[in-house]
Amino acid sequence: DITDEVSLSTTVSFSAIRFTWQRPSPAMYFLPIISMKASAIITDTVGIQNAPALDQCHLPTPAQMQTWWNYSPYRITNVYIGGGLLYHECTVPDAIWIDSIQEQGWGIIPTWVGPQAPCSGWKLRMNADPTIAYQQGQVEADAASQAAWQIGLTGTGMGGTVIYYDIENFNPANTACRAAVKSFIDGLTERLHYWGNRAGAYGGSCTSYVSDWATVAHQPDNLWVAAWNYSRYNDAVSLFDITCLSNSLWPNHQRIRQYTTGHNETWGNVTFNIDSNIADAEVVIPTHAMTD
Repeated sequence: DITDEVSLSTTVSFSAIRFTWQRPSPAMYFLPIISMKASAIITDTVGIQNAPALDQCHLPTPAQMQTWWNYSPYRITNVYIGGGLLYHECTVPDAIWIDSIQEQGWGIIPTWVGPQAPCSGWKLRMNADPTIAYQQGQVEADAASQAAWQIGLTGTGMGGTVIYYDIENFNPANTACRAAVKSFIDGLTERLHYWGNRAGAYGGSCTSYVSDWATVAHQPDNLWVAAWNYSRYNDAVSLFDITCLSNSLWPNHQRIRQYTTGHNETWGNVTFNIDSNIADAEVVIPTHAMTD
């Protein structure tokens, strides 16, 4: 589990590995899906959603999610669907839970937490050889696609969804390490596209070197960037002008920004510990939007 961290780092800098996020917002809309990568197959289970989003580790009940839908500004929630480094206290939902919150109206960010950079302190790391790292990325894409299928997030077979892979911070001086991570993301994205899925990747704007991922042959379709500048919900957060990330990268409804670390928020007398995000990117769209 994610608590078995080597002492290269005394803190976890990004909470997508171990915290949750949720909160509905009145400003939610869907745009027609546009294929931004010719190799990807898009189905009507994936759409672009512009709205506040939350991420959290501990799975609320559908009733609690309904309360937040009714009283909070959040409209998108992430769900952890698995991975070898998923924090042991995080809960993977089942298909019944997924169906319940989709019926309420929630968009979903499926999140996979697997091997980390070879120079990081995590117990599960990708290989430092870029060729092997590429193959490992493909293996993780297979596992994540199967997990998404098992809980009802895919459209047909193991395809037709979007999956975001979590890359945590690692040694800034290690260029060889960055090359391995780039190759891993390249293989991951290529394989997600093979299954007919869209690809997303999460990381720190500076400390996960997310700009590197724009230079590979198979670029992630969406970027979820951790760039903290507030302590709790804020309706004026920008998806652009982020340190270490050019505005020219992932500019076309392809960004989610995590702008807070873990904190408690209460809506309708229900409290969640979440990270706050703003999204304008591809997510698994709510059930009602699939049939409209």
